[in-house]
Amino acid sequence: MRSVLPAAATLLAIIASITPASAEVLSNQTVPISGTVVNACNGESVAFTGEEHLLFRLTLSQDGGIHLGFHQNAHATGEGLTTGAKYSLNFTEGGSVTSSFPPPFAFTVVSHQNFLGQGKVPNFLLHETLSIAVAANGDMFATVVNMRTECH
Repeated sequence: MRSVLPAAATLLAIIASITPASAEVLSNQTVPISGTVVNACNGESVAFTGEEHLLFRLTLSQDGGIHLGFHQNAHATGEGLTTGAKYSLNFTEGGSVTSSFPPPFAFTVVSHQNFLGQGKVPNFLLHETLSIAVAANGDMFATVVNMRTECH
């Protein structure tokens, strides 16, 4: 499974720090990513490592609501654990959530990531759904709701 903890932890820390005086750009950083997924085309486990760039923006409305937007892009390389086949991963996605301020609120991030096989290795897609919630007391939770691969 992909390690979503660095990105999720970053997002949760940002949400926890939101105050009416927050600047428009909350965070602009690059974090390491790594994990293992299964290529649905041939059943081989693929280990990958790379970097993910995360950008979060905040807009506060006059009625006390918030609009949190995010953009992320990642670049990684992978290797089949049985065959040694090489893969590259490049993806870009973004989204937003609008909510009242302060918490509680929750939102879902849906990601579709292309793993491109080098040479005659089959490409595959990783579909991932992440649920992020902030409770009224400020406790934060990130849960992988669904993760599956699809032969492409």
